[in-house]
Amino acid sequence: MSRGSSVKRPSLTEKIELWLSNGRVIDGLWIGSFLSDDPERILQRVEAALRLIEPSAPLHYQRVKKSLSRIWVQLAFAASIRLVVTGLMPPVPIAGDRRRRRISLVWPGGNENPGAAVLSTAPRIDIDPGTFWADPYPMLAKMRQEAPIAFVPQLGSTLLTSRDDISISEKQIDVFSSHQPAGLMNRLMGHNMMRKDGEAHQVERRAMFPTVSPKTVKAHWTALFQAHADRIIDGIGPGRIDFMRDFALPFSGECLKSITGLTNIGFEDMDAWSQGMIEGIANYAGDPAVEARCHAATAGIDAAIDDILPVMRKHPDQSILGVLLASGMPMESVRANVKLAISGGQNEPRKAIAGTVWALLSHPDQLDLVLRGEVSWLQAFEEYARWISPIGMSPRRIAKPWSIRDVSFELDERVFLMFGSANRDEKHFERADEFDVRRDTTRSVAFGAGPHFCAGAFASRAMIADVALPTLFARAKRFEIADDEPVRIGGWAFRGLQNLPVKWRH
Repeated sequence: MSRGSSVKRPSLTEKIELWLSNGRVIDGLWIGSFLSDDPERILQRVEAALRLIEPSAPLHYQRVKKSLSRIWVQLAFAASIRLVVTGLMPPVPIAGDRRRRRISLVWPGGNENPGAAVLSTAPRIDIDPGTFWADPYPMLAKMRQEAPIAFVPQLGSTLLTSRDDISISEKQIDVFSSHQPAGLMNRLMGHNMMRKDGEAHQVERRAMFPTVSPKTVKAHWTALFQAHADRIIDGIGPGRIDFMRDFALPFSGECLKSITGLTNIGFEDMDAWSQGMIEGIANYAGDPAVEARCHAATAGIDAAIDDILPVMRKHPDQSILGVLLASGMPMESVRANVKLAISGGQNEPRKAIAGTVWALLSHPDQLDLVLRGEVSWLQAFEEYARWISPIGMSPRRIAKPWSIRDVSFELDERVFLMFGSANRDEKHFERADEFDVRRDTTRSVAFGAGPHFCAGAFASRAMIADVALPTLFARAKRFEIADDEPVRIGGWAFRGLQNLPVKWRH
């Protein structure tokens, strides 16, 4: 089958969509679809899809027809994947399969291909998606023990779970590339520095650095962060509150408004936009409602940028928007990088603030160590970020054939670097599942490693460890977890608290 062929997506009756592969298939044509499990109806749609190829790409169709010995259909469901082989066998489960090669899928709405172009020779490990979202750590521990590199069909990717493999691979940008032209982030948010490698990445990173450098954070942003914290605390009345809603969310939003330069919006907008984009770039199932919310978020950001642009051009400042405009960066890239800052700069600090407070209130003996000055607030935050990694995964694209031990990767395969697993690797952290503020966290990869180390790390540490935590505990006369509602935690790609009920008085 030739590469680069273009096949127009067909429109079929009953509003059922078929997504056709257009390259890198050896054994046959792969078609992915969210459908019922009735094999006869599925095979009818396969035949219809094949016929639709002919008028739009006749040469492509003839080559497929002549070489095709079998047609594979892959059905994607919430908890299982089955293969149907036309004319050869009835539908059979593939639970026993441990290796598959050269699978190509295009998923709903043109989203980033969950099956990637090809699959590695890694052992297969199945997960229950709901259980994995609720608590990924038991399964990640199993993977580290049984198969540190494993293909997970429910995620459509090969996962690297050991800290050693992740630390080495993240620095090998010629193999484990962040450049993913067809990826969700590029398509939904624009091509930002996070999805670029080498000099292209460094150019944009250097342009943003004047905003987020340690010097600027200390001299300029920390005082603004402190003013935001004091004002928000002043407005919180005594009694039972949701700390996530009443402090962590507005504090993160106000700080991010300042640092991005979008001071013409409310913190509620900042939070909604961040959440919309985070959900959008993790929307591997192709939920159209999730994608629509992401588009609404990016449209809102573009409108906010357009609104404040005349002021920013006339009176440039030290914000991300200000320094990127001053650098001469193309406007398309300016917008993409502002969206990047919002996607991670609101959602993850918000969860990290609430999460660190929850961890300390849940471990009063360790809170006492911090209050007595034996352990710093920064140590407490860094340990929380290791223990419950707010960013649990980062995707990479295989840029050239590669092997790690007995696992072979093929060009354009997608892999997940599981930071959350690396931060609980038993080889590097004793009692890794426990929260311990006295722990040495220097081997944590909570902020990543190598050339893609989080550009906003210094600002995040200032927000949380220099301002939020010490201010909250210094001003609080009553600060304890309420027992009328359970604390909810979820996520594996982006993980954190969903709420934090507390009894508060200052």
